[in-house]
Amino acid sequence: MTNFLSNCRRSSIFISFVEIIASEMSDRMLADFLAIEEPVTISMHIRSIDQNKAIKIAKRKLSDVDKMKMEQQKKTSMAGYDPDILPPDIKTFSDEAKALLDDLQSRNERYFLMTFLIMNVADTKKQLENVIFREKGIAQKYNCQLKRLDFQQEDGLFTCASLGNNLIKINRGLTTTATAIFIPFTTQELFQDGESLYYGVNTLSNNMIMCDRKLLKNPNGIFLGTPGSGKSFLAKREITNVYFVTDDDIIICDPEAEYYPLVEELNGQEVYNLRCMVFIGVT
Repeated sequence: MTNFLSNCRRSSIFISFVEIIASEMSDRMLADFLAIEEPVTISMHIRSIDQNKAIKIAKRKLSDVDKMKMEQQKKTSMAGYDPDILPPDIKTFSDEAKALLDDLQSRNERYFLMTFLIMNVADTKKQLENVIFREKGIAQKYNCQLKRLDFQQEDGLFTCASLGNNLIKINRGLTTTATAIFIPFTTQELFQDGESLYYGVNTLSNNMIMCDRKLLKNPNGIFLGTPGSGKSFLAKREITNVYFVTDDDIIICDPEAEYYPLVEELNGQEVYNLRCMVFIGVT
């Protein structure tokens, strides 16, 4: 904690909160915030609400929207217009309140209150302003707003300090589905030590997949794909990796001797030839 505060004193810091306006969120927003090259700390405080209390909150919101609708219809009728003509905002609020109540009652959704804070650290004030400007663009891209914590920068600093205390009482109600979008732990890495082979890159985390088949519960594998998609090349690459990385014996059953040039380059040996089947061994 002492090092954290000392580093903050030597830099320009700024705490902002994300005001979530959109009714539907995209999981790309968090990824875009984390893709910024400058140092950034994202703090999300999520608190679960009792289900009965959450249903009461949803019903209260729906009642408030119905009250707004009735008042607007009364004003419209007194002005001589069709009372069924309502502003788009009231219709949107009504639909969202009904959807929230339906999610809580019929779809086994829970209700959460989330505080979304972003702390930026930069060497100069100019760098800090540039980073905040880019983050505002990201927030607007996903129909949200990035707002500064007026007179609450100190409380925001301690809220982002991983102490587990939320000193900022700015909440946004979200259902289970909407809250799950902001949870970054959606992938499991496969990176084994020892005689591990490279099998590609995790598309979510961009980390390498290093695996030793012998350590898996099921060491078998199969290459599937359309003709010309690279199945043979992938098999040859794995054979080459096994040859250079491990001490395993490689036995190839090849009726058309397609792998013979590779085996010859790896100093392999033809073990048996029975017209329709070629057994080639590489040690």
